[in-house]
Amino acid sequence: MSRVKGPFLTIPNAVTILRGILVVPAIYLWVQGTPSGMSIAIILGIIIIASDIFDGYIARKTGSVTDWGKVLDPLIDKFCILAVVVMAVIYKGFPLYAAIIIVGRDVLIVLAGVILFKKRHKPSAAHPIGKWTAFIIAVTLLSYFLDMDSIKEYLLILSLIMVFISGGFYFFRALKMYREPTKYGDE
Repeated sequence: MSRVKGPFLTIPNAVTILRGILVVPAIYLWVQGTPSGMSIAIILGIIIIASDIFDGYIARKTGSVTDWGKVLDPLIDKFCILAVVVMAVIYKGFPLYAAIIIVGRDVLIVLAGVILFKKRHKPSAAHPIGKWTAFIIAVTLLSYFLDMDSIKEYLLILSLIMVFISGGFYFFRALKMYREPTKYGDE
């Protein structure tokens, strides 16, 4: 059976793991509803979003891109988005249809990644369109938690457009990689 190879605990991977850990206290503090807890939750949310940008940057700049990072980063992104989407639906009026579309896309991407890993014996790298989509979704969710009524609907529309564009991109990329697994690198 195929396994993810290479080093696990690198600085970029530690930043990624920390992002996944920080989402738990951020949600807990938000649910508690105290003004100071909600402020800390928002700060943690901003740190989580920023760390998603910097872990990949650090990995590329230090030459420490690993197969583990290619697996951990998108999984942690999906975990964070799932957790925050659920909270936004329950507490902030985030539309259920949008939550289903966002989470559904992520589930399909994970399933395709597993299928490709079994066929190619190596994880596929995330594409910038996926990272931009995750960033826009995160900013959209933050706008719901901050009650930014003047822009949250526009950000939601932008998020859904990006979900469909990136979903289509990932679908056709996965299809191409599945048909010719040895021909394509981590494009």
